Amino acid sequence: MKMAAMRRQALLQPLRFGVTLLIAMLGSFTLYAQTALAFGPSHHIPAYQQQPAQKLTLRVKNERLQQVLQRLEKQMRYVFVYSSDDVNTNQRISLDVKDADITEVVSEIAKQAGVAFEIINDKIILRTRSGSTSAAASNEEQKAAGAFKAAFDFVVTGRITDEGGNPISGASVVVKGTAVGTTTNTNGEFSLSIPDDRANGSLVISFVGYAASEIPISNRREITAALKPLSGSLEDVVVVGYGTQRRLSVTGAVDKVGSAAIAGRPVTNLSTALQGTSPNLIIQQRNFEPGQPVNINIRGLGTLGNNSPLVVIDGIIGGDINLINPNDIESVSILKDAGAAAIFGSRSANGVLLITTKKGRKNERPTISYNGIYGIQSPRITYTPVDAWENAYYKNESLANSGQSPAFTPSEIRAFQERGNGDWRPSTILQNAVQQNHNLSITGGSANTTYFISGGYLNQQSNFIGPDYGYQRYNLRLNQSTEFGRFKLGTILSYVNVQNKDHSSSSDVLMVDAGRVPLYYSFQDSAGNFLTNPVSAQFNPKGILERGGFRRSNDNEVFGTITGELSITRGLKLRGIFGGTFRSNNLFGRQIQVNFAPGGVYGQNREVADQRFNGLLTNTQLLLDYNRSFGAHSFQVLTGVTNESEKVQRQQTVLLQADSALGTPTTGSQIDPLRTYQTNGTIPGSLVPATT
Repeated sequence: MKMAAMRRQALLQPLRFGVTLLIAMLGSFTLYAQTALAFGPSHHIPAYQQQPAQKLTLRVKNERLQQVLQRLEKQMRYVFVYSSDDVNTNQRISLDVKDADITEVVSEIAKQAGVAFEIINDKIILRTRSGSTSAAASNEEQKAAGAFKAAFDFVVTGRITDEGGNPISGASVVVKGTAVGTTTNTNGEFSLSIPDDRANGSLVISFVGYAASEIPISNRREITAALKPLSGSLEDVVVVGYGTQRRLSVTGAVDKVGSAAIAGRPVTNLSTALQGTSPNLIIQQRNFEPGQPVNINIRGLGTLGNNSPLVVIDGIIGGDINLINPNDIESVSILKDAGAAAIFGSRSANGVLLITTKKGRKNERPTISYNGIYGIQSPRITYTPVDAWENAYYKNESLANSGQSPAFTPSEIRAFQERGNGDWRPSTILQNAVQQNHNLSITGGSANTTYFISGGYLNQQSNFIGPDYGYQRYNLRLNQSTEFGRFKLGTILSYVNVQNKDHSSSSDVLMVDAGRVPLYYSFQDSAGNFLTNPVSAQFNPKGILERGGFRRSNDNEVFGTITGELSITRGLKLRGIFGGTFRSNNLFGRQIQVNFAPGGVYGQNREVADQRFNGLLTNTQLLLDYNRSFGAHSFQVLTGVTNESEKVQRQQTVLLQADSALGTPTTGSQIDPLRTYQTNGTIPGSLVPATT
């Protein structure tokens, strides 16, 4: 540890920990914001801030910066604070000053050392000078002395309490419109030096669990304030199981993510939109290809099998979270433990995601909303391979260290250096890809009816080179409800169409093959032939992407529910729900034979696969809900029955040795018996029937 840093720690011992933390947090602001630090009411502004600036005398020539700083500290009441990672204290500087002001001396040191400085109370902070430092920032440094002497002469002290008069420790006190602020001590007291021009401004006081309060300063030197608890959050309604509860009543671990946390994010599906919105909700993207599923875990992995949470969409179990338009989401409740998710049984062992879509509001005029996103996705390769000649040189060294003969002669290494690098690297098979998302919605309602209508379009191109690889999704949704006296009828209907086209190989294999070959090889020769080499002797990733075939899917999903709710008596409701999801998916894939030079071949089986899937999931619920409140007490009773039914049909046909040009059967074509199955058969290699 540097000597200056050790002296800094010793001098900071009398100060509260909050002061040190505030200094670190304000490290990126200008001098004007940093000169305000927290002192408890038992402390006063240090005397050295109220005295005339000290005069320094020092004459050194070509001396190390660290030694110069140490000699200056002996003449003044300030200490230098810096990080050895930012400031090179071994560099040499020269200084010849006599009875000079502190700021003049530090300015000269900063100029020679190429660093920036800030004077904060009894510390002079040195840091790397940002390359984007503006002229305004430079002017502030030049005016440091004036700001240091006169900018913070107005001192406000005060005390912050709760509604019962008890002191609040750690409350934030900030001058509105600035970064000047402090926190209260254990007695709820604070002392803050503020700029003179803010003496008629306001203090913004906040603390976790309490409503923020704005107090006018009005040239007052003492201010007291009482914060009110933020009780509204306890009254929030969260979706739990087959109904809703106030957050105050929930004893299990439940988190709620609202539409505000999702709206406007440049994402393609709801899974990635939820990233970072809730603690212990872990979302991992498997690869960067469009339309690929993601891993979703709540509180980590709990089994060697499936760790995905149960998904419930608008009360119906078993939806596909990646087919929902994120702009249609009203809220997502995350049930994180057994106590909160127990009503769903063993299926909720990995947690539950309860998704609620948007609805209209009563007596609301029709509102049309549009939002769109257009952007470019740029793949980032985080490593750089060595040059071709370097690879050959180090290859020879490794062989020599192993007692073997070198693989390359000096003339060959020289030839690599003169010729330059080949293009066999991951960046060659990657490209920038356009992503666009457009959404249009209409919402409104009358005295008895509400409606929400939306349409969405997503187009995400692939970052892999190749013929028209990409993902498109079309969303349509209608949410409507109508009241007839004590009876309420609600309907939800949505349709999704997904069209995806990608290459016929595996992404991880392509990336590995593109990244493990030295740069003295290229993907193609001057004649356009796709090449192989001793390292990648069989496959050429670029050839596979451009000519090796494709997989093309066309998936459709229709989701709908009908909900009837009858209010029998006060607090007693009977609710019936019937809903379901119908899916019809088709996948057509084809491998086209690509011959490489001097050897190797891809897709020599000339495989054509046609896969079809039809599934129908229905859900029926009959629930009786009684909810009453008596003063400060409330209770809820929920009873009911549910029935779920699922029917799935699968079919796959795999044709080998198809026609090279058309992919249709020809002489010598044959059906692959190990991967072909029909609706009423059993999937080869398993005991799972094709129809359930």
